[in-house]
Amino acid sequence: MGRTAAKGGINVANRHLDSTASGHRGPETSTAQPPAKSVMAPPEGTSESDRRTVLAERLRSQMAGGYWPGYVHSYPHKRAYRPLVSMDMRATWAGVTDLNLYVHVPFCERKCSFCNLFSYPVPTHEMRHVLDAYVDAVVRQIEYYREYIPAPRVTSLFYGGGTPNVLASDQLARIQEALTEAFGTREEDVEECIECSPDRLSPEYIRELRRLGFDRVSIGVQSFFQEDLDHVNRHYSAKDVYEVIQNLRSAGLRMNLDLIYGLPGQSESSIMRNLDQVAELGPECITIYPLAVRELTGIGRLPQSSLMSTRDKYALYDRVRMRLEEAGYTCQTVVRYVKSDSSTYQQQRLEYAGVPTLGLGAGARSYAPSVHYCLPYRVQSGLVSGIVRDFLKSDFGSAQHTGFLLGPDELRRKHLTLSLLDPGISIGSYERVFGASFDFVAELGALMDAGLVESQDGDFYALTRMGRKYSDVAAGVFQSERVTELYSAYRPE
Repeated sequence: MGRTAAKGGINVANRHLDSTASGHRGPETSTAQPPAKSVMAPPEGTSESDRRTVLAERLRSQMAGGYWPGYVHSYPHKRAYRPLVSMDMRATWAGVTDLNLYVHVPFCERKCSFCNLFSYPVPTHEMRHVLDAYVDAVVRQIEYYREYIPAPRVTSLFYGGGTPNVLASDQLARIQEALTEAFGTREEDVEECIECSPDRLSPEYIRELRRLGFDRVSIGVQSFFQEDLDHVNRHYSAKDVYEVIQNLRSAGLRMNLDLIYGLPGQSESSIMRNLDQVAELGPECITIYPLAVRELTGIGRLPQSSLMSTRDKYALYDRVRMRLEEAGYTCQTVVRYVKSDSSTYQQQRLEYAGVPTLGLGAGARSYAPSVHYCLPYRVQSGLVSGIVRDFLKSDFGSAQHTGFLLGPDELRRKHLTLSLLDPGISIGSYERVFGASFDFVAELGALMDAGLVESQDGDFYALTRMGRKYSDVAAGVFQSERVTELYSAYRPE
């Protein structure tokens, strides 16, 4: 968190991204809107006491109205990214010693109806050829970054998508070997995780994953009921999932299972039966998302009347949490439940603690110390495939990026936003990291007044039970006006 790259290393195409300006990876029934100005601080000149009062009232109003801004898992969200004119990679990554690695595989056999991720379906007869070319490009990209991040200590590795297990084991092996060649052998306790679809996990493939160094698999189950799976264009059965889980256990792999609630036609009773089944299976980690309805997706085109309201989903959250706690799980974030601290999503926890992440592959985001960036990002499959084609022939030195510069104030806001989400805000830690006194007193006070945060010792402030439920709303108090303006101007393509 405290590391910064030289500001002169990056030029931007949008004046809102000027680093001198004031300020510093899953699946709502109504479409999530950019966070409203109502979560922002009152006008300049308002006293601390009045600011605190106004912010607390706005938070209470949003909770009472069932407002949901969308998932907050980074700061800022990619909706704030704008074209960067040029990047000096040496300056961008200067001084980085600890490093997370993220590899994006933007391919799938079919697009899920809720998905707005950077991915597109590839016909089966073209898959091998396309993936071979993609792996070639990722290996070149790894070699490109080797010069700018020499000998880092790799702290985590995560493959996301798309559907990363469309890659054959020999293709995965090429990427794993290139990562080791460029960034060194990873220590035994480094978590290596891959997202997988259960219909492409044979016993042989699972054994290959273990051989290649993976120790955790995240499986997109979504539901154990065929009707739900048909609604979201998933082509496997509950029986397939049970077999995969048994094979993963036999291979010694830890696992996370993803579920979604609020799917079209899904009843509250079927949601609770899904929870019963996943709890009985007992994975180390369960991630359960309320359905987010996004523009440009299949579900996004359905009538609102066929979808569960955000109020109803907030009400279901309480039942979901209670049921999983009864089964022995601890709620760690608004969507993640774990059996122990070691069974969590380590890469996200490390990012929240300030460890930079290098994103590899088309669609991957990189979180360098003072700039977040990626290659151009789109949602519609036709546009995604065009970006991937450009990626396949890129030399990476001349690639065009989109991103967001974090000046001193935005770095503070990022630190507070992510700390609030997990595990909590430490005033002492903040002051050590930034070498300055804590200057978000009204915001933190408003969170306490609204019942979202509490402190036992006057230094460490953590979300309350209600605060965890409304954590996406709570995080908005630290959002800058600059970020709010960028979110408001964003239009998906």
